[in-house]
Amino acid sequence: MILFAQFVCKIAHMLDWNDLKFFIGAVRAGNYTHAAARLKVNRTTIGRRINALENQLGLSLFEQTPAGYRPTTAGRAVLECAESMEREIERLNERLATPLERLGGTVRISVSGEIGTEFMGELLAFRKSDPDIKLELLTARDAPTNVLQRKADLGICLVPYRPENLRGIRIGALPQALYAAGRYIDGLPPGHAFADHDWIGWGREAANSASARWLKANLPDAGKISAEVNSWDAFKEAVLCGLGIGHMWCFVADREPSLVRIRDAEPELSMELWLLVRDDVPPDSRTKRLMEFLAPVMARRIGSA
Repeated sequence: MILFAQFVCKIAHMLDWNDLKFFIGAVRAGNYTHAAARLKVNRTTIGRRINALENQLGLSLFEQTPAGYRPTTAGRAVLECAESMEREIERLNERLATPLERLGGTVRISVSGEIGTEFMGELLAFRKSDPDIKLELLTARDAPTNVLQRKADLGICLVPYRPENLRGIRIGALPQALYAAGRYIDGLPPGHAFADHDWIGWGREAANSASARWLKANLPDAGKISAEVNSWDAFKEAVLCGLGIGHMWCFVADREPSLVRIRDAEPELSMELWLLVRDDVPPDSRTKRLMEFLAPVMARRIGSA
């Protein structure tokens, strides 16, 4: 296998770089149509370039699988060599470029709905450091699946553990505890029992979240739920305004002066925060740069650094 890869690399270095660039784009996008949109050409151009590569190499570069088209063994070897060439070209461009000629393009980011807009400040800081890289944000109930399905280049994901077929950077663990607004606590009658609290619940769209499952198991009286929401941002505002109590991410709620922690963190509600990309396709330079920037600043934000 090593000798085969070396053989393919020697051939790949004699090929047209533009053909290799389209091949890389097709692998990363998952199909010709998405690759054409990202490279701003038509689908026919992508197909023609990859056919030219296959004819020159005398090898098939893609195979059909139940999950869609993926690189063959030869395709993965060509991809490895092509990405090595891409890195060398990018390094050369960075050395020769003026300050105005920065790495540009778009990074599509899928953000777990349970974390909402909490890291907008960190994304803003990245934009200030790399203004030519556009960020396309998609809030999703299942951010890892969006990455696997190539709907996003990068996932900011809340997961109990790292999913299969994804890799990336673990930012840290996020505990949850029960919080209430000070105004809510102040309005309670003397001798108020814990069982009589009003709760903020999760709607159907978020019924599989850890907090929703905890409520279902521990709050048999659904009448105690004063409001149901379907997003983290709405949940946070509901607790802040005093609609009821609810489990919140400690790194957020502990910084809110108007909130009071009612109980210690619930171990079963802790989640891991990851920056995730596909395991079978190396991220492009823009995505890698974003990950390298976000990892330390997000770790500081949640108190893991």
